[in-house]
Amino acid sequence: MTFPFPFVFSGSNDLSLFGLIGTAAQGTSLEMCLDAGESTSFTSGQSWLDQTTNSYDVFLGATSGSSTDDPTFNGSAGGLSSSEYFSVDGADFFRYDTTNETWMQNTHKDNAAFTFLAVVYLASTSGNKAVWGTDGVSVANVGSRWWFGDGTSRQELTISKGSAALDVVADSGVGTAGWKVIAVSVDEAGGTGFFYLNGSYDQVSSSDTFTSTYATPSASSATYTAEIFGSGNGAGLMPSGSRIACFAAWSRALSKANLDAIYTTAGLKDRFGL
Repeated sequence: MTFPFPFVFSGSNDLSLFGLIGTAAQGTSLEMCLDAGESTSFTSGQSWLDQTTNSYDVFLGATSGSSTDDPTFNGSAGGLSSSEYFSVDGADFFRYDTTNETWMQNTHKDNAAFTFLAVVYLASTSGNKAVWGTDGVSVANVGSRWWFGDGTSRQELTISKGSAALDVVADSGVGTAGWKVIAVSVDEAGGTGFFYLNGSYDQVSSSDTFTSTYATPSASSATYTAEIFGSGNGAGLMPSGSRIACFAAWSRALSKANLDAIYTTAGLKDRFGL
């Protein structure tokens, strides 16, 4: 969805991720924006609410009912600091509350163009740790997966089609101490993608960018409903103690300068003391 400017804020002030994206003039094709610290995104209940007018909300856990797979809110509603976040116990995740949207399906298809951004705290390197996913942590399925590979804290992007249509891994880990602003941007038709970490490229094979051309990708729908801190079907969950404060998705490939405008100029890094 393309937002008109001036940007219309739904947040209580400009420190919300939605507000910072607006300040940075990066609202074009913003599909989803979730912020644990913004009271219009979460106060209580079983849903983390999208701040865009799309209303692409996610459940805490698999369903609208309270259960053991629900992440736990920490901090004060509307606090908009590094103290507002969801924590997980190793069995928790967020699931999209209805059928996957077109932009979600398009992330694993030919001519994909997307950007994901998240503010996360990784507690350990154990397990298959998905930030976003629809393939259930298996390339034998169909979908996309932005994750930290088993036993590492390195960003990885996997596009699944029954086998791997693309699999790229960053050279260095993000580490397990403190907040990290991470992102992945892909222009499949243009053949270029990159990982982002706290204002810098997170390099792949000593290069700032990676070749993002998919090898004969599937045109089928994703195997599973999209999850955050999971990869579909409750698989690939973040280890106990991990945290997420914000998540945003665009149906376009943002440049590093676009992300820098949110991170540095608008002040996302300042909110999290980075």
